[in-house]
Amino acid sequence: MATLTATARAQQINAESRETAEREGWVLLGLFEDADFWAERGVHTADHLDHYLACGEHSDAHKEAYGFRPRGMRYDELTTAELRAMISELYETIRCQAEWEAEDRMRESDWTDEPVDHPREDAWRARQTVQDTSPLTHNPFAAVLG
Repeated sequence: MATLTATARAQQINAESRETAEREGWVLLGLFEDADFWAERGVHTADHLDHYLACGEHSDAHKEAYGFRPRGMRYDELTTAELRAMISELYETIRCQAEWEAEDRMRESDWTDEPVDHPREDAWRARQTVQDTSPLTHNPFAAVLG
């Protein structure tokens, strides 16, 4: 079985997206379908393209969830499936944050002096794991702190 090229995969994604765009009434910009464009980025196969796009989606979702792009990520060491799982977790974080913000708006409109429980936030925090993806190799404050 021949491996699908990045260009062919881009065309496939564009065709699928075009159908959705037409059905839902939004404008599609689409992916470049030029082999040289993808080759310059080291993307040659459909698998490479899927991984490349997942890296971008992860970066965008991380920025949406935390306000900054991830630093020190070694995307080349992650599989596309691992990236997809991380992206799903980020989208869950974004969804929870939207719920908390809505709850906060409701509480602000009906404010009292009594403390408010945050069961959804507590449940979300319990599911989170600490993940140090970019440990400091140099502490710029070490000389200052002694």
